[in-house]
Amino acid sequence: MSTATEALAKKLLTAITDKPEAEIKNHDRLVEDLRVDGDDFSMTFVPRVNREFGIKVPWREWESVRTVADVVAIIELHRSSQPRMDS
Repeated sequence: MSTATEALAKKLLTAITDKPEAEIKNHDRLVEDLRVDGDDFSMTFVPRVNREFGIKVPWREWESVRTVADVVAIIELHRSSQPRMDS
């Protein structure tokens, strides 16, 4: 798991949670632990992840994401399998 990917994912999560970045752990569950709202996740977080990392993750793949570690894993999977998108 890339430390840089993990750090940026956690930073992006702070925009939709009440937790500071330092308190977000990989095992935290998005809904139960971080209280992430579905609308904030789909309308704010996912587009920012796609833009910041230069990837395009299909919506069906986001449906299986439950933890911070899942977020990082899906980002890393798509970063390694897709050419970088232009900003």
